[in-house]
Amino acid sequence: MARLQGAAVCYYYPAGDAAALFAELEARGLKTDRHEHFRGGDAALAASREVERDFEFPPDLAVKVIDADTPREFVADVAELCQSCDVMPVPGSIMRGQVRTGICLAAIDRDGRVVATASSYMNHHPASSHATDAFWGMLATRQDRRGERIALLLGAKAIAHMWERHGARGFITGVRANNASSRALCIKLGVTSTNWIYGECMDKELFGGVSLTK
Repeated sequence: MARLQGAAVCYYYPAGDAAALFAELEARGLKTDRHEHFRGGDAALAASREVERDFEFPPDLAVKVIDADTPREFVADVAELCQSCDVMPVPGSIMRGQVRTGICLAAIDRDGRVVATASSYMNHHPASSHATDAFWGMLATRQDRRGERIALLLGAKAIAHMWERHGARGFITGVRANNASSRALCIKLGVTSTNWIYGECMDKELFGGVSLTK
């Protein structure tokens, strides 16, 4: 897959076997990368409902759901925010929920500028043993608005929406081992570390040094 499209990811690779996997991939001339696999189930829903109950968005913000009618320029602004936070955005058709069942939320200020975003999508085949696990994350907040729990609230809303509307029963995300702030936010929402990793490989010629997500 990496040779065809530039990159490929195994979301549920045993952490104890990662070194051998990466050695083999690198011997084939591929670049490798790794994120720690975090997952939440019932605890994530409970934590998200608690966050929604206990906290509110700053009064100057409104929350928008990106859908088929969202202007292209706004979708581009959300993608730009993600990139500014070292989070790789997904295609607009996914952000709009058109080719993946899911939701992309954006908080905007009174001037209509994007302040923060969070997303969750179903990304496994219905016959998969992980069929009810949804990708969750792409949490990004504009630097001048950090510390206001905006991403925490958006992340909680995304989890509750996917559970209640789309039957998600697990929420997975990849986190850098040294990204303390992302780890802490995940844990607050009941999404915790597992014995898996995201095992990633990239074709150097097609994908260069780009990271899939922070």
